Amino acid sequence: MEYFADTTIAYDLIFKPESQKDNNIRSGNYFSSTYVLKEYKFLIKVAVDFHTILINSKNLANSFYKLSKMYKSIKYSDKIFVILSKLFDEDNEQISFDKILSKIEYFISDWCEQMFFNVLPKENLYNFTKCKLSDLKFEKIPETGIFRNKSFYCRKKENICDLENFFQKHRDEIERVSLKLGENENILKKHKEENDILLKVLKEYKNGKGKNCPRIGDIIIALEAPNTHTIISTDHFFEFLGEILNKKTEIK
Repeated sequence: MEYFADTTIAYDLIFKPESQKDNNIRSGNYFSSTYVLKEYKFLIKVAVDFHTILINSKNLANSFYKLSKMYKSIKYSDKIFVILSKLFDEDNEQISFDKILSKIEYFISDWCEQMFFNVLPKENLYNFTKCKLSDLKFEKIPETGIFRNKSFYCRKKENICDLENFFQKHRDEIERVSLKLGENENILKKHKEENDILLKVLKEYKNGKGKNCPRIGDIIIALEAPNTHTIISTDHFFEFLGEILNKKTEIK
């Protein structure tokens, strides 16, 4: 069986040791997309923010405190601990300021992307949305030692992806998803924002770009998954999307 992994599964394959024993990794049965890679790379954005705080405060306690204020949502604030758990998972050593700083720099420069390709090789990634943010690199400013911060959002007028053509190609499916969301009161309560954006996309395709793009990320991933693959996720929303789009799903 061939699986199409969403971002939650990409995280699990990389950061959960038990997931790395999955025979499907070794047999190359996991596929994904450059869009999922772009979403996964938000980890680098979090690491860059933490690195900047470390450089400016020169103190671990203050750095963690400032990071908690920057990312008030647990969804984002816990990411730095996920990163640190992986960076130190093979080390039985005392954690120090300098060691965390050097490992975070290694993570930003190379390791984050390398870990993704270890479980989801480039040749197993589809590129239907042609999102150039999946290639985003962070460079250190020599004068300050801080990584140049870059946005993970494009602007609607920027031409760095093929989302408008992608939405046009999948218009019928987008209409079905929006219709079914509107009919299911319980699901709509949780995903009203996504449906509002879908309605805007149906009026003008560019409305799905910019900051709206990641807000409908799950729907984009479900649309781009080939019918021959089983969408695998930890998010039950994909069960709902799979039923509408006639795609097989598996929730871990």
